[in-house]
Amino acid sequence: MNACFLLFESMRSHLKFQLEMYLSKVMELIVSDSMRVPYDVKEIALQGLVQLWRIPGLVTELYLNYDCDVHCSNLFEDITKLLSKDSSDTEVYTPAKNAFPVTGLHSTHVLSLDALLTVLESVEAHCHTRIMAAQSADQTDKRGSSGNWRKPQIRPNRMVSSQSTQDIPPLEVLHARKQEKQVYQQAVELFNQKPKQAIAYLKQQGYLDESNTAVVSFLKDTPKLSKAFIGEYISRKDNPALTDAYMRSFNFVGTRLDVALRMVLETFRLPGESPVIEFLIEHFSVYWFESNNEPFANADAAFTLCYAIIMLNVYR
Repeated sequence: MNACFLLFESMRSHLKFQLEMYLSKVMELIVSDSMRVPYDVKEIALQGLVQLWRIPGLVTELYLNYDCDVHCSNLFEDITKLLSKDSSDTEVYTPAKNAFPVTGLHSTHVLSLDALLTVLESVEAHCHTRIMAAQSADQTDKRGSSGNWRKPQIRPNRMVSSQSTQDIPPLEVLHARKQEKQVYQQAVELFNQKPKQAIAYLKQQGYLDESNTAVVSFLKDTPKLSKAFIGEYISRKDNPALTDAYMRSFNFVGTRLDVALRMVLETFRLPGESPVIEFLIEHFSVYWFESNNEPFANADAAFTLCYAIIMLNVYR
C-alpha cells in the first residue's frame, strides 16, 4: 500500500482509472464481512485510505474527476459515506449503522473521524483560497486585466488538478455536471429495461440530439449499458440508418475481415434470430468492403464469409 500511495501521490493525473479501481478495492476490503478479511487487514486498508485522503487537493480532485464525470463512479460520495458508517469486523456494514456508536470506539472509528476531519479542513482551505483569489481578481480587474475563469477539460483517462483555484469550476458548473451525470445514470437504468424509452428520455432532457451519430456515441461511450439491449436496439429494422451509423463509427481501413468483425461484436451481444443477424452482418459487410475493396469481388462475398464465421462459432 505504501508503493500505491507513492504512485498515486506523484502520478495520479496519469492514473485516473487505476486510482478509481484501487479505491474501489480498498472500500470492498473495509466493508467486507468475510472471515477471510480479519480486522487487522481492514485497519491497514483504512489507514491507507486515510493516508491518501490527506494528500493536499485530493478530496477536491476526487469530486471533480469522478463524481462530476459521467463515465466514473461517485468516488468522493461513496468514500465519505463509508467513513461515516460502521466498518468494524464484528458487524456487517449497512447504511443504517453509525460510525461512532456509544457502546465503544474501535481504531477504525478514530481513523474514519480523522479522514472526515480532513475533508472539512480541505473545504475550509478551499474556501479561504477562493476568497483570497476573488480579492486578488478584483484588484486585477481594477487595473484593466481580465479575471475570467477558464474551463478545464475533464478527459476520460486523465485527472484535472486542483492545485490552482482556476482549475476548479464555479459551483453552478459543478451542479450542472452533477445533474447531467444523474440524468445519464437514470438513462442507463432505463436503457437496460426499455432502450427506446431511454433514448427518448435523453432527447427530452436535452442531452441527446436527433442525429444517429449522437445516439451511436451514447451507445458506445456510456458504461454499464447492457450489451444485449445494445444489440437489440441497433438491429431494429425500422431504423436502418442507425445500424449503418453504428457500423460506420468504426475504422476498418486496412483491417482484416475477421478482426473487424470481432471489433464490432465486442461492443454488443448479437441477437439470436437468424434474420436479425443477417440484417446486422449485411450493414457490416457493405461498410467493410467500402473501406477495403479487397480481397473480395463484392460486398456479397464478404457477407457470406462473415455469416459463415458466425455460424462456425455458434455451432463449434
